[in-house]
Amino acid sequence: MQGKDYVLLTANAGVLICCNGKKIMADALHSEKTNRFSRVPDNVLRQAVNGEGDFAETDIALVTHDHPDHYNRNWTMRLLERNTAIQLVTPVRDFAERKNVYILSRPKETFRLAGIDITCKRLLHDGTEYASIANYGYMLDTGGTRILLLGDGAMDAKGIAAFAEGFEPDLALLNFPFLTLKRGRDIMDRVIGAKQTIVFHFPEPGDDINGYIQSAQRVLLKEYENDPRIRLLFQSMQKVPIETEF
Repeated sequence: MQGKDYVLLTANAGVLICCNGKKIMADALHSEKTNRFSRVPDNVLRQAVNGEGDFAETDIALVTHDHPDHYNRNWTMRLLERNTAIQLVTPVRDFAERKNVYILSRPKETFRLAGIDITCKRLLHDGTEYASIANYGYMLDTGGTRILLLGDGAMDAKGIAAFAEGFEPDLALLNFPFLTLKRGRDIMDRVIGAKQTIVFHFPEPGDDINGYIQSAQRVLLKEYENDPRIRLLFQSMQKVPIETEF
């Protein structure tokens, strides 16, 4: 697995997951810089929608929810137009009429697409002001490697335990407050318990006016002594290898 399986960051919580010969984009296409978070650089967006470099022969694109730091309609349309075989799973209804687009609406839905088992469950979005947003988490099995993504799911131990019941992740991709906040660490360690954790949804270093990256680095050193099972992903096109055996 080492050397060929990895997670690549586009920006924020946008990733390309390459695992067991499968390629999955999740929240990878967004182009609006927000007050706290970065946009995906144009050259990375072009590579992604044109299927170039690491993005060649991507199997599936996932969207967790319709927020500008996770999703952009125009770039997603280009992806679908230029990659007719790619399959899109999303709660956003922009392309409901298109072939190979699966619109999420129920609390739980399951698919087997491109040889990947996908379980999608609705999760409450973090922040009471976003309670009406349809946020979906995903549990993926790429052929023996189990991967968990929560989108912007709230740090609710009971809700996440119910979400992931019976699913033992090899890899979890979690927003940085799961590392920097005590209640987040409790969930990461005691509820999710993945063999490997990648922490993301940081702004790019040049945009990190609040010091989120440094805060995470300090906590990783202080609380985990830089445990190699926890990695930070914070710069566009940065790669972290998937390593579930230490």
